[in-house]
Amino acid sequence: MSNDRRREADRRQPDDVAAPVERRSGERRRRAGERRGMDRTRKRVPCEVQIDGSWQRTFVLDLSPGGLFVQTGKAVDPGTDVGIRLHIGSEAAPMELRATVARNRRVPANLAGVEAPGIGVRIRSAPNAYYDLLARLATEGSSALAAPRAESASKAPAKPMFEFRVRAKQTSGSRSRTIVVGADSPEAAEARALRELGSKWKVLSVERV
Repeated sequence: MSNDRRREADRRQPDDVAAPVERRSGERRRRAGERRGMDRTRKRVPCEVQIDGSWQRTFVLDLSPGGLFVQTGKAVDPGTDVGIRLHIGSEAAPMELRATVARNRRVPANLAGVEAPGIGVRIRSAPNAYYDLLARLATEGSSALAAPRAESASKAPAKPMFEFRVRAKQTSGSRSRTIVVGADSPEAAEARALRELGSKWKVLSVERV
């Protein structure tokens, strides 16, 4: 190969190599966004969030089986544990969840009226009533956020919630994950983990934290 052709090939190589890498990176970001949006319900729900030991009143802006987005102007480090109380109906007792901050969304002052700042959190434990609420929101819409019917007060008290560490593996791959979920029994924890991970996973072990 002549020197001119070799120099021309060297000039082309960085672009030829970088393009597939950029495409793969963009594809990963797109898939991550799709996973975050999966089964999300966009509703404005009054809540309280516990940050650094103090509670502040704010709103949850969207909900899903695996997480929520909480409106707040306070930046919180990813990995921080937070408490959340959802206020469903004026007479209902708050629905308490435990979660871990996964991401922050900061919004420039000139966009504050367009997009809300806040934190995306991953649920660690939640009562069964939370998942009932998601199901009702899917079928009833905003009416599911009204005060509960009077007969609900006669129902048996909710079972105590525990945290379980669930180890799972892909059914058709080598990837494995360990997640912490809230449930009242190991069987419920396994079902909750599979509901969160999806049908392409199988549970290897469940142990109480």
